[in-house]
Amino acid sequence: MLPSDGLGTTRVLGWAGLLLQETPDAVRAQRSVPAQGGVYASYRFYGSPSSRYDLSPTSHIIEVDSVPTPTLAALLECTRGKADGEVVRVKTVDLEGRLRMTTLKLDLKYWPTFTLSRSAAGEWSRTMEAPAEAEQDGLG
Repeated sequence: MLPSDGLGTTRVLGWAGLLLQETPDAVRAQRSVPAQGGVYASYRFYGSPSSRYDLSPTSHIIEVDSVPTPTLAALLECTRGKADGEVVRVKTVDLEGRLRMTTLKLDLKYWPTFTLSRSAAGEWSRTMEAPAEAEQDGLG
């Protein structure tokens, strides 16, 4: 179990229409947390890729394209090079410990990746992640 500083959520990653964060203390206290870690999906926006491909909120993403994602930084690093329209394979664990694997087609035009961070003063700021350049198909 990770030690808690009592400050709550200080960083949120928006990816494919999910809001991802480190596992909240309340969830950690009441439910099982995957031994291998994973980022906690706290919210899913309707109409987003995560909604269309049925990635559930209250689950943990433990792998993307077979790369472990124990932390937000690890998930961000493994998704950073993905282009708009690229398909990724996502492995999740729900709060009951059931594993699930699904694929998801990224829509970075309408659902870009971003990070929300809270400063020591309590102010939130947003940082947009630049998508990878799509390969040119010679059409234009």
